[in-house]
Parts: sequence; structure tokens; C-alpha cells
Amino acid sequence: MSYIIDGEKVTESFFWISLQGLASEPQTQRLLEGSHLDIGGVMYHIDGIE
Repeated sequence: MSYIIDGEKVTESFFWISLQGLASEPQTQRLLEGSHLDIGGVMYHIDGIE
């Protein structure tokens, strides 16, 4: 899997640290289901989820 913030691949740990305190549990679940998540104009996405 690839962890993407604003179109740039980042490490898994950086991805989750960046979301800490920003994403609610339902938003995190949507990410894990393959959705794109826009928080404050920053796009988060996990690529490679089926």
C-alpha cells in the first residue's frame, strides 16, 4: 500500500501522525475503505486498498 498526502507518497507513520487529531473515526474508516479524504484542503488517500 502507498500512503498519499496531496499527491505525494509518504511513509505510513507520517501519514497517520499527520491525521492524528484531524480525522474522526468515521473518516479514518472511509480512508481504510479506499476513499479520498479532504481535510482543510489537504487530500489524504491510501492507494492499493481493494
